[in-house]
Amino acid sequence: MRYWLATIVPPFYVRRASVTSIVVLAAIALQGCGAYFAPDRNVTRKVAEAEVVGTWRLTAGSLALLQRDGFVADPTHAYTITFNVDGTLRFASVIDDFRSGRYFDVPGTWTLEHNTNGNSNVHKANALSLRIEVPGSTNNRYLNFAEENGKLQLWNYYGDPDSWEFMEYERDP
Repeated sequence: MRYWLATIVPPFYVRRASVTSIVVLAAIALQGCGAYFAPDRNVTRKVAEAEVVGTWRLTAGSLALLQRDGFVADPTHAYTITFNVDGTLRFASVIDDFRSGRYFDVPGTWTLEHNTNGNSNVHKANALSLRIEVPGSTNNRYLNFAEENGKLQLWNYYGDPDSWEFMEYERDP
């Protein structure tokens, strides 16, 4: 039986088909990892604390993502984070731990970290650690820094990092 198969399909073609199959399967598997090969948004230069101090506003695009997932925006809310020079902050925005998120207007503290992983497995030059005092607990989170057109942005992934969607804040002028 084995001899009969070898006369119909030479071993060279069987090996070639196996290699081709492996290459095709690897290409399909890597297709699902698109965001892992996307450009790194993190700023590579060292951000100074003076660049953080001030009020940062949630972008309209980020608010639209929240609303897409069921968050009901209140026009009287500011959706800001204000970082004070003494390391305190006022968080008047949405914590998006669960899709769509919840609005809080609460105090907290912040620390600018350098040469860190923050709360991820990606090493970066800067990360902003926030400790937010929500009712009944403390919420610890990190924001990253991006820079577009010479302006800093604070950002974090919204949901699955593979979706390449972000919660972004821009500094008020």
